[in-house]
Amino acid sequence: QNIAVIFAEKYDRLDPSRKVLPWILRIARYEVVNHFRSQGREQIIFDEKVLQRIERAFHVIHDESEGIKKALHTCIESLNDRPRHVLKLRYFREMEIRDISQRLGLSSNAVYIILCRVREALANCVQKKTDVLWKVT
Repeated sequence: QNIAVIFAEKYDRLDPSRKVLPWILRIARYEVVNHFRSQGREQIIFDEKVLQRIERAFHVIHDESEGIKKALHTCIESLNDRPRHVLKLRYFREMEIRDISQRLGLSSNAVYIILCRVREALANCVQKKTDVLWKVT
């Protein structure tokens, strides 16, 4: 929470030519150290290597999530028109199933089936493009 507040307060100082994630990680790192110091836990020794590993892990996760987002965008664009339209109504416009069914002249069950098939197709597509294993529910 503190990190989000600091980020919001200092956002206007961010150099637009630099990436946001390293800047946020640096803020988080300082906040963790300051938190333990303020709690009187100075006896905890912060191993620089541990902090660097945590930071690298965040970078890896961020890079993977960027790859997944790009793959998902490509996969969505490769859908046929009707399933893509239903998907966008449901998840981008956040419409209820009944509203989608009324708008498109379909039964609610038909909309559920389309969405189920779309989710499965997208999971398979993203998995092929990224080697990330997805469980579709």
